[in-house]
Amino acid sequence: MKYIQQSLLSIGVLLSGCSVNSSCEPQDRIKQSIEKEYAEVIVVFQKGVTREEAEKDIASKNMRVLTYYQTISKRTQKPMFHLASDFPLEQTLQVLQADPLIYSASANHEQHLYKER
Repeated sequence: MKYIQQSLLSIGVLLSGCSVNSSCEPQDRIKQSIEKEYAEVIVVFQKGVTREEAEKDIASKNMRVLTYYQTISKRTQKPMFHLASDFPLEQTLQVLQADPLIYSASANHEQHLYKER
């Protein structure tokens, strides 16, 4: 367990752009790279909706596909996407949850780990 914790700390330092001997805080660098100007959501479409239909529906809402989860989509027969929207998160979720083609929509909270409240 101690080895895993040390490895994660090392990875955090490497990703932050800081060296082990420097005085910069890794959290500061990670915070800057995580904060984005758009909302990120995970969306699962209803069973039977094709990928093409889902992508047209996404485009009609002025949202962008960041990732299409091909393996899980094929196994569940429900297209699953990681999306970006230029609208606030709450508004994005309202629009997606009102769509009858969408099975579920939830926030990708990872982007808010270090955001000040």
